[in-house]
Amino acid sequence: MEEMTNITPDEETPETVEENTVAEEVSAVEEVAVTEEPVAEETPVAETVEEVPTVIETSVPENITPVYSSVPEVAEAPKKKNLVPLFVGLGIAILVIVAGIIIAVNRNYLYAKLAPEAYSIKAAEKTLSTFEDRLDKTPFGVVSDLSDALINGSVGVGAELSTEVDGVDQAIDVDFEVARNIEANENKIYLSLDYMGIFADVTAYANDSRLIFFSSLFDDKKYGMDYDNLASRMNDKFDLGMSDEEIQIYQDELDAAKAQSDFNIMDYEKSFLSLRDKFLETMKPEVIYEKTNLQGEEVKCIAVKYTVEKEDAVALLNEYVEIIKNDEAIKEAINLYPDEFGYSSYDNEEYETAYEGYLAQIEEVVARFEEEYNGTVHIDLYSNTSGSLVKVLVYGDVSIYDEYYDETETGYYHTVLDLGKKPEKSDRATFVVYVNETGAPENEPAAFTLGYIENENSDSKYSSEIMMSVLQESYYDETEYFETINLITDYDKSTENISFEASYESELDEEYGYEPEDLSFKGKLNRNADGAKLEFNDILVDEYSDVRLDLDINISKKADVVAPEDYKELDDWTEEDIENMTAGLENFIMKLVYGNQDF
Repeated sequence: MEEMTNITPDEETPETVEENTVAEEVSAVEEVAVTEEPVAEETPVAETVEEVPTVIETSVPENITPVYSSVPEVAEAPKKKNLVPLFVGLGIAILVIVAGIIIAVNRNYLYAKLAPEAYSIKAAEKTLSTFEDRLDKTPFGVVSDLSDALINGSVGVGAELSTEVDGVDQAIDVDFEVARNIEANENKIYLSLDYMGIFADVTAYANDSRLIFFSSLFDDKKYGMDYDNLASRMNDKFDLGMSDEEIQIYQDELDAAKAQSDFNIMDYEKSFLSLRDKFLETMKPEVIYEKTNLQGEEVKCIAVKYTVEKEDAVALLNEYVEIIKNDEAIKEAINLYPDEFGYSSYDNEEYETAYEGYLAQIEEVVARFEEEYNGTVHIDLYSNTSGSLVKVLVYGDVSIYDEYYDETETGYYHTVLDLGKKPEKSDRATFVVYVNETGAPENEPAAFTLGYIENENSDSKYSSEIMMSVLQESYYDETEYFETINLITDYDKSTENISFEASYESELDEEYGYEPEDLSFKGKLNRNADGAKLEFNDILVDEYSDVRLDLDINISKKADVVAPEDYKELDDWTEEDIENMTAGLENFIMKLVYGNQDF
């Protein structure tokens, strides 16, 4: 192929090529001659070729047109085909195919190399989505149904607690329902209590402007109150004797509660996501192919390794402070919903607003961190070739300066999240935390372990085991011991039967001769597109007192919440209305204390 690549139309034909041409022509003539009569002896073809140019003569029958074979003159020679374009085209095609294969196999690796921060985020999101999909196919998918129902739907819980005292059956029935309809901007709460025939209930409807409630305790008469200037109106209606300052405090709390009903912390997520992205962009991770242990198997993965030094962490914290200072929406959010940001006004009562207190708190944390802490954080993200996150390692050292003792203590930590080489199919996942003074996790007991194993997950059956182990320290002699909790779940999808077995063990209890604690219960589970229903009967809560529990949970992803229109507003309440409500509540309390009789 290399020789022919150099041939051009203007160059003479190489001798080797001429030999092949002549030989082909001779062969053709000989084949024809054999079919009719013998061919006259001639000079061997090889010799004839060597004497180029000569005419090769062949005797042919009369009825066959003679075929002459000779090397024609250059001017009359047929034009030779240029094969260069053909081979170039084939070469390009092969290169494209090979490149496509390489890219297909290594596309995620190339992606990680070019944009490690984006790749890391996408891999994590892909795995999270995978686990959510898998979770939805198990009994634990009810958690997702519950979350959806609390946003827009209804959740109803019915519980009966029963026992026997001095030969007399006693029972308490509690029913609770919360419902929400976003489109109608309406919420409903229902609560009822039945204790040995003593019954009470209350139903309330609330939106962002008013509250409506009624109860069988006061003949189901409907009462309501508008939130505007509510504290002052309540003070006047019930003669509470509050000062103007107290009225203002209560009104501010009411207004804040009203605002919180419309608040969603996720609306401010983008501000903090930009902080995350900016932080990752400043990092210069190492991207390599590396083998790692996944559920006991060595697997080649794409590893994106970040190293965060103290100055990087300080820069991240300072960037967070700048967001808090300059984002007006977040300022307002902190004042309205400080708990969502991990702040309690009781911690810093000297500040006028939650925002001021929170900002001061964060700045103090950053200053102390910069002054007293040292260490390095390593974050290793492993993904398979399909781009799913399969393992996360977070490890490093922390040095803390104790000003009181004038000494620095150093500790090491090593955290492992192992999801298996194929998270979409893996039957187990583990999360392990090591905290020690050696930096060698393999030589130290795990401080915390959370393990999940699927024993079976098919169209007909599901079974799993969840194990949690915590390393504790004794208050008496500072010795270490483990506390372990196991939860085994079995679910038959065809019969809707579900069972749970929970156990608790403590090495300390074992040392002192205490028996492990066990709890098991069975029930029914029915899930569909609209929600789910759980039923558990005869759960033994207390073996010694023979206390048992029946539990029903109804989850619906849709709810029709329609508040009554005919209610009496606070300003229109009469003395008779107030007496009606207070008398109903007093009668219920007296029945609870003195027995089921009317007062």
